[in-house]
Amino acid sequence: LRISETVASMRAQGRSTQDIAAALAQDFGSDVAQRYALQAQAEQGWNDRYADYARQRRQIEQSTGLTEADRQQQAAQLRAQIFADPSEALRAYVTDVAATAGRAEANSR
Repeated sequence: LRISETVASMRAQGRSTQDIAAALAQDFGSDVAQRYALQAQAEQGWNDRYADYARQRRQIEQSTGLTEADRQQQAAQLRAQIFADPSEALRAYVTDVAATAGRAEANSR
């Protein structure tokens, strides 16, 4: 729990991944710091791929001449192409649904 609190606190302060890893190494050992750095790198990779996917998905959504079913099918194909791991594809889908729900809620105010 202390590790999670340390990471959360440092992220809230805007500290870099390198700063956080250095603090973890000092307080908890190099193994903890290495695991954190690998996890942070994987998370950044996913975020980068999701940003690319979201950009391409918006292009699909803005395409004229496509039915809603065609848009959904193309978005699903794009998701499968960019996120070959089914769990990552599901995560992208859930992120899409949450973002859509958030926009709908904001528009209803």
